[in-house]
Amino acid sequence: MKRTIAISLLKALSLYRWILMRTESTTKFIFVPGLEKTRWKIGKMRTWVEFERARKKVPAYAQFLKENGFKKVRFKGITPLVGEIPSIDKENYVRKYSIDSRCIGGKIPAKGVVIDESSGSSGKPTNWARGSKERRLNKHFLTFGMHNLLGKEPLFMINAFALGPWATGMNISMAFVEIAILKSLGPDVSKIVNTLQDFGPKYRYVILGYPPFLKTLVDTAGIEWEKYNITFIFGGEAMSETMRDYLKLKGIRHIYSSFGASDLELNIAAENDTTIALRKLLATNKKLAERLLKHTGALPMIFQYPPFDFFIESNEKGEMLVSICRKGYLSPKIRYNIHDLGHVVRTHELKNALAECGISEDALPGW
Repeated sequence: MKRTIAISLLKALSLYRWILMRTESTTKFIFVPGLEKTRWKIGKMRTWVEFERARKKVPAYAQFLKENGFKKVRFKGITPLVGEIPSIDKENYVRKYSIDSRCIGGKIPAKGVVIDESSGSSGKPTNWARGSKERRLNKHFLTFGMHNLLGKEPLFMINAFALGPWATGMNISMAFVEIAILKSLGPDVSKIVNTLQDFGPKYRYVILGYPPFLKTLVDTAGIEWEKYNITFIFGGEAMSETMRDYLKLKGIRHIYSSFGASDLELNIAAENDTTIALRKLLATNKKLAERLLKHTGALPMIFQYPPFDFFIESNEKGEMLVSICRKGYLSPKIRYNIHDLGHVVRTHELKNALAECGISEDALPGW
């Protein structure tokens, strides 16, 4: 009965979501403020639905559950207790089962599939299969997110991520080609310099790349950056606030990060002016940092993400477990451990922390 009610609710919500996603202008209503608790519950229910789909249709996942003695998710009311599902990672799942067996139906489709490859920093590079439906869906939210962050004025985008089989390479280019002038150059300083000089400062540029390369570009290009309207979007690793301030002093207008993983998806979470302001507060306000941060060491990146698309938890070691809740993924990921330290701070927790530290919410622009 509980499962029947949950499925009925999700079907109604899925229809509502499908209608809103017809255009970018209506997609924004999916993100109406004030429904964080509801979105969190939807994320849990959608995780359970994807779990059931993987359990029934993905041979590797069915075998994994069998070997771990797990059969079904229990419910509390109409809320599935997804935290009881055993987590997967590269070691116990990806390297143990073939890429075909990790796909819906136990086979990679004959067309419409893009194969990405991880860097292999932890050993042998890993292949990841991405189907056409998930790429269309991700493209929709990448373009929506870009417009929400920078507006809909014309953009000239330069993809300076490593090209080839990497997730940030051609996937980024395929996602943005229809909303901007696009040039995919990879991390090549001279080619980017030539492009900026040839096309001049009349364009609004977005350059996407890894943080060390973006600094190298600024320091060695010989460009008068302040004459150009340039936004940097980076990913792959963290950037310090000192570095962000340095690049802005050099003339870069805006600098934002996107969080994703080859194992999972591009742009799971993203920075905006609110998260950057919060990170700067955490760097200077010891009381707030003690209240919100759980791990010692470098100042963590701060992102916002949609909990109805990506359900994120932390295990006892403080490692993030990510479930992709979106429908239609070729290779489902349920409670996938990428072994990154991190945790979620809910909206009410952040508000309470700010109040306890005597910090006005006005300190966070866009809050």
